[in-house]
Amino acid sequence: PIANADIELLPFPLTFANSDAGGNYTMNDVPTGQQVILATAQGFYAKLAVVNVNAGQTSTQDFALTPQVGTVTGIVLDNFSQPVVGATLAVAGTNIAAVTDAEGRYTLGNVPVGAQMLNVSAIGLRSTQATVNVVTDETIYKDIYLQTPTGAVRGTVRNAANNQPIAGASILVGIPFGAVYYSAFTDANGNYAPDCVLTNLLTNGECGQVNNLQFGQPSVNLVWPEEARKG
Repeated sequence: PIANADIELLPFPLTFANSDAGGNYTMNDVPTGQQVILATAQGFYAKLAVVNVNAGQTSTQDFALTPQVGTVTGIVLDNFSQPVVGATLAVAGTNIAAVTDAEGRYTLGNVPVGAQMLNVSAIGLRSTQATVNVVTDETIYKDIYLQTPTGAVRGTVRNAANNQPIAGASILVGIPFGAVYYSAFTDANGNYAPDCVLTNLLTNGECGQVNNLQFGQPSVNLVWPEEARKG
């Protein structure tokens, strides 16, 4: 049932009514004879009906309104901007769903107009939700990013010759000989953690209170050869 639909008697609203939570409506004081009635509701196409009204009787006229729909399409990517194959997308509160292809692309058809919530998930990635505003008979493009679950690494960088900590050492995380995605710098004690940034190091000599970070075991100790440090 459609609640809050407007029912009007034409050619101009001589009388009107609104449907209740069950989609029911009643119009009183309708003139006898053939009458044209218009039914409208947000998100649906309007519909006309001709009803024959008899004196002292109640006529029944039901309406089946067609939803206004649009299309949503786009690409699902991971946080490295790589396409995600086999991701599942579903429009909340409906049976509309799609799965991304080999290029990470998806298409959701017959999506009701208005603001819709998309539930997106993929194996090995964090699920997310995305809101899209669907327009009647239009295709809306929406790319969605799924984040990779993360852990953490911490440790100490020391001089291999004398086992002394090295301050200001650069820690890079990424594809070997490729892009760097995360970085950190060691503090005055040679310690590093993912939130250790150069500005903090220069300001107070300590890196995000490394000793208080609970990243779990094992921790990683890196030792730089003396010749590498000098280079």
